[in-house]
Amino acid sequence: MKSEALDSNDDSLDKTTTTDPAQAKDTDSEHLQDEEMQSADAVSKDADDDADASDEEVNFSIVFEDDDAEAETPAGDDSAASKKKELPKAKQSAADTQGKAPLAHAQSNDLSEDSLHVVSQKINKRIRHLRKTRFEQYPILAFNKVTYTLRHERYDLLNKVDWSFYNSRVQSVLIRSDDERRAVVALGSGMRTPNHGTITFHGKDIQEMEPNEFRRHNIGVLFEHFNLRSELTASENIVLTMDVSGRNFLKPMPVLAAELLNQVHFPDDQFDTPIGQLSLLNQRKAQLARALSCDASIILADEPTQGLNDDDTETMLEVLRYLADKKSKCLIIVTADEDLAAQTDSTIYVDD
Repeated sequence: MKSEALDSNDDSLDKTTTTDPAQAKDTDSEHLQDEEMQSADAVSKDADDDADASDEEVNFSIVFEDDDAEAETPAGDDSAASKKKELPKAKQSAADTQGKAPLAHAQSNDLSEDSLHVVSQKINKRIRHLRKTRFEQYPILAFNKVTYTLRHERYDLLNKVDWSFYNSRVQSVLIRSDDERRAVVALGSGMRTPNHGTITFHGKDIQEMEPNEFRRHNIGVLFEHFNLRSELTASENIVLTMDVSGRNFLKPMPVLAAELLNQVHFPDDQFDTPIGQLSLLNQRKAQLARALSCDASIILADEPTQGLNDDDTETMLEVLRYLADKKSKCLIIVTADEDLAAQTDSTIYVDD
């Protein structure tokens, strides 16, 4: 096809360069005009021929891949024929490979995604475990070199004590002196300030926190003597505490109060009974539920089983253990009862 294009170009060049002798005698201007027109025609024709040649070359490449092109191959050219015969097989093999590849690739992706999902789950589980372990090993409340002295006393009630309290544990502080016990409760709840040293909540000095922030939002206190209103029910006492806290709650307060009472295993049939008519155990449970109403992470209990018989004491301890194990609360029992302290996870002994 290229040779034909060249021949065509030669013919066009011959035609454009050949002139009639009679026309040679014309004027010079006419001769120049004819040459210019003929040159323009030749250039246009060459461009058309080049375009045709390009089209033919493209068509040639397409014909070469066609199976019918074998008929145009010379008989003596065995190598060319064999290549053309092998071409459809190669195409078929490529097609098969292309057809099977997506399936294999999809299966491989499915396996890879499943494997990655399993590995990801294991990694996330391990990370959560490590975080929980580190969080539990880091004290939520700590006394750091704390010294406390009453104004009218000449000796220190607490002298450079270092105590640590943790989430998900029931710990006790065994103290025989009433003054020392009250001092620990007052210091731990943020109602008193140590003379020396610091008391930290999650590593932050509670004295540097906003006023009442620690007491109202992070710790609940069970005092030795009841401070519930006896004419109100357990739920009404809890709602009253929520109302004066100034906090915003996502649920209605009576609904939250009922949930808190259920957490401490308060009997359902006593919900409408005034506090003054409840048993001592249920009064303690109601007091505990109220201490939880601020979503406290720490429960500081001053003699929580005082006045209870053995069975009720065991029941109260079961409730405290439930809050530590299932709700990840930090339970601190301040007591002079050695038997009670022996049933906790760990005990801090305060010498007289």
